Amino acid sequence: MSELSDEELGDLWCTAVADMAALGLPSFNSAITNHGNARNHAHLHLKVRFSPYHWQQAMARAHPRLQAMLRVLQQFAATLPPSKHGPGPKQ
Repeated sequence: MSELSDEELGDLWCTAVADMAALGLPSFNSAITNHGNARNHAHLHLKVRFSPYHWQQAMARAHPRLQAMLRVLQQFAATLPPSKHGPGPKQ
């Protein structure tokens, strides 16, 4: 992450905030960056947690294509062993 310029790091956070606004999400519970190269490839991502209520409300208003994509991802996640699910939703 030290290879990112201040502008690039700012863009990462601004993109997350803009996406939240576009979905009508009023706030988030936590946000962390995760980066490294210990896996198959170098990676950088932002993990943002929302209240289940706000997430469900946002998804109910989301475009049908986004809803369909999320259903596919949820179906895929359901095929994974529990050890791969990560922590559950935080209130």
